[in-house]
Amino acid sequence: MKPFWVTLNLPRPVFAPEGDLPAGDPAAGDPPAGDPPAGDPPTGDPPPAGNWWEGDKLNDVQRQSLTALGLTVEDPIDAVVKLTDMEIQAKRKLGKPADQLMDRPGEGQDMAEWMRSNGEMFGIPDDADGYTVEKPKDWPKDMPWDTELEAQARKIAHEHGISGKALQAMSDLQAATVLKLAGDADLDLQTATAEMQTQLQSDWGDQYPAKVAAAQQAASVLAEAAGLDPEGIANLSSVLKPKIGDANTIKLFAAVGEMMGEDTVTTLLNKGDNTLATTPAEARAELAKQQSPEGEWYKATKDKNQAEIARLKPRIDQLRKIAAG
Repeated sequence: MKPFWVTLNLPRPVFAPEGDLPAGDPAAGDPPAGDPPAGDPPTGDPPPAGNWWEGDKLNDVQRQSLTALGLTVEDPIDAVVKLTDMEIQAKRKLGKPADQLMDRPGEGQDMAEWMRSNGEMFGIPDDADGYTVEKPKDWPKDMPWDTELEAQARKIAHEHGISGKALQAMSDLQAATVLKLAGDADLDLQTATAEMQTQLQSDWGDQYPAKVAAAQQAASVLAEAAGLDPEGIANLSSVLKPKIGDANTIKLFAAVGEMMGEDTVTTLLNKGDNTLATTPAEARAELAKQQSPEGEWYKATKDKNQAEIARLKPRIDQLRKIAAG
């Protein structure tokens, strides 16, 4: 293709180079060397581009979620901005990150089952044996602890999704109730005993000391016949003490003494030791005599007479208990 001034027979422009322009120079009107020839322009409108949320990168569930949230807008950047604002508002409303949230119970799910499934959060162990139940610090050493009741409480607590702290609180409440009932019972017994003693002293009048002594003598005979050990005799002696003993027990043994008759009781007592009628002062005096150089216990232990020691030991043990009150 020739330059236009050549075609029109015009003089060469001053800015034109000498000679013909090189082939492919844009000024010559030729297309650039190496470029493909221009094709025919496309006919009709270009096909419309699809919506960004309808592409292959999203599945149907994700598209449904975007639609439900109102995020299917023309510009995806607007959707991202809207989604970010929604997340910020959600965090502000919930007050904690999503990974710290807990699912609500499923439809029809038992509440206790749901709480056990989240046991770590609620303080519920994996099984009933995982609970730790402690006795109160003021629980008396000589009062038994109901281990069977505790086992039942553990089982019920786990079945109903109760935390370990709640179980301990209920255990403390039960223990306090038991201690109060025991204390009230002891107080009632002491009050009743005192009232009966007062009534017994009023009924017997001046005969009270003699009847108490008769009751102790009769009990001593029966205890010896029954073969009670020193501890059993000491326990029986405690309820036959004047003024503080059990009034009904004293009346019972006093009646037994009267039925046996004074001669019978005296004869039987002469065969053994009147343990229940012995006072602490008398027991200490007899112990001192037994342990003196002239005493039977002293001589038996000095000579290592095992037979005599075996015979005297029950009496020595009884005297020591009585002497100790």
